[in-house]
Amino acid sequence: MMKYNQENYPMPVNNSTICGWAKQRVGGAVSIVLLFLGFYANAWKVADQTWFAKFQRDSESLVLGRMVKSRQDGIFSAGGLLGRGLSEHSAAQYHFVKNTREALIEYQYTAYLNGENVAEFATYKSQVGGQALFLSVVDKIVHQPPVIKLAFFYMLNSLLAACTLTFIVYWFYREFDRITAVWVLATMLISQWLTVFGRNLFWTLWAFYLPMIMVLYFLRRHRAATRPYAITFISMVFTGILLKV
Repeated sequence: MMKYNQENYPMPVNNSTICGWAKQRVGGAVSIVLLFLGFYANAWKVADQTWFAKFQRDSESLVLGRMVKSRQDGIFSAGGLLGRGLSEHSAAQYHFVKNTREALIEYQYTAYLNGENVAEFATYKSQVGGQALFLSVVDKIVHQPPVIKLAFFYMLNSLLAACTLTFIVYWFYREFDRITAVWVLATMLISQWLTVFGRNLFWTLWAFYLPMIMVLYFLRRHRAATRPYAITFISMVFTGILLKV
């Protein structure tokens, strides 16, 4: 009688597992696309278009000013800090004219898009501004017109924010169920504040949630608190907070 040898036969494939894996990947991709379109272009019109277009341009102008300074004098010039550049005309009148703040903010965009140099640079010392240093490096590497690069920066920031929030949606799916995850995604899509913050180059929404996501990922992988895992946990949180800063 022939002896059955299990090694000669492949293990049966669980179709439900493959189907579930595929559904998760498709759901994640859909979540990223929906969030990205909302963050980048206000595609779902949950925020007033003027508010969306002008939101926190004063803060974002600090990043544009930093990129202009980096392009002109090097990435670590002025300590690599955020700031705003002054043209020769505005530098001569800035201290005498009170009503120049709006013009100064808009000049950062003009100077970057037109490739202009600045006569002076006023640093902003309340935040390290690591995102501006990163964008300054990308700005030097990518050889495209500034208008295209600025659009790319908005797209990159929106995509990172969409991916980060999708990780949160996925966590709700794994911890609870599909209905809960869909509900969480829906509330994100209709949130006016998430929409206007999503692509802003100063606030970098994705970095705010990065430490929390690292904690959630770690706790899901390692339920038991042992010393090696504790060291890994602390390192992950520290890295997340450092990137956020």
